Amino acid sequence: MVFRQAHLRRRRRRTTLAALVLGLVSIGLGLTAVAGGFSTGPALQAAQWQRSHRLTVWLQPHITPGQVDAVKSQLLGNSALSGCKYRTQLADYDQAEKLLPTSEMLKLTLQTTPASFTCNLPERTQLRDIVAKLAAVSGVRNVTVPLDLVRSAPS
Repeated sequence: MVFRQAHLRRRRRRTTLAALVLGLVSIGLGLTAVAGGFSTGPALQAAQWQRSHRLTVWLQPHITPGQVDAVKSQLLGNSALSGCKYRTQLADYDQAEKLLPTSEMLKLTLQTTPASFTCNLPERTQLRDIVAKLAAVSGVRNVTVPLDLVRSAPS
């Protein structure tokens, strides 16, 4: 009985000590994160801007490979865009299947789903010009950007 009580006391002390150490570590990590947030605020905001604002160029469903290449060269030649990636009709159809309600999916087929290019838009000053130029390229169905980006774009 005495052995069991001594064992329980040691166990409580170890548990208390472990909780204290974990508490101190979490406080230290929290302070580090807060201090780091102050020093990297603008850099973090710039990174979030690049990640969250994407321009999407939707292609005509029956676009020719030559037209796809022409759109791709327009995107790659535009210094205001970066990280452009091509998405096939199948990839866009699969994404639509995950996001759209069943009633909308009944209207969509793989053949009518457009392929697309998505690009980062780190600088929004040329937004209107970029959208107008890309929309005029043969084989482009339309160009979309987030609504908050359109509202805040300079004229």
